[in-house]
Amino acid sequence: MTQTYNGWANYQTWNVSLWIQNDESIYRQVIGLLNSKVTEYSAIAKCLVVMFQEETPDGTLWQDENLNHEELNEMLQELIA
Repeated sequence: MTQTYNGWANYQTWNVSLWIQNDESIYRQVIGLLNSKVTEYSAIAKCLVVMFQEETPDGTLWQDENLNHEELNEMLQELIA
């Protein structure tokens, strides 16, 4: 059985999604990127590192190797739907 975290693939994916959707400054930056046609999480993560350091405010890396990019890309598409 695959272990999940709050309905997400793992803690890291949940944590990154939580920060993107619930921190106003991060959310606004991500929406700006999405509106400028940057829609893949891997590209957005590079921008987040430049804008907000290498990790979320509570310590999860924006480019953590355990992130589920498919789930994050789906979440990003839902933000602009």
